[in-house]
Amino acid sequence: MPTKREQEVDENKLTNRYKVILIIIVSLFGLSYFTSSDISLFIEINVLICFGVWAWLFIDYKLLQINRLYVYSLILSFFIIGYGQIIVRFYGNYDIAKLIGGTKTPLLLLIIQRILRFGFKLVVKREPIITKQPSSAADLIYALVLYVSSSWFFISS
Repeated sequence: MPTKREQEVDENKLTNRYKVILIIIVSLFGLSYFTSSDISLFIEINVLICFGVWAWLFIDYKLLQINRLYVYSLILSFFIIGYGQIIVRFYGNYDIAKLIGGTKTPLLLLIIQRILRFGFKLVVKREPIITKQPSSAADLIYALVLYVSSSWFFISS
């Protein structure tokens, strides 16, 4: 079991990583706006950025175990939804169904992850671990359920 000092160091590393990735995400959204002359390409790029945010939150499971960073991720997902709604307002006459679904996917992941994680901790009595090689069948089932239930938009598109 990690000491309190080790936990603080891990939390600081995760916080710093969160800040860097947040800057990258905001920069990508800004770049997509200023560099895309074709509206269809602009929408596709934003859908890909949303997929990237979803993948980051899915893979970086330790980040979501820290309540403060989880709340920041929720706020980020609401900003992404708001950004998507602004795009819909300006470009509503284009095919934006992918964008509407894509902007909601990070929030969907966060909601499902919180519920599944609570249930996992209740049943298995430990935090779930998402890795390439799951340490147990419970971790594999957790990861699969989280993946399938939160990525329905990307799977169906």
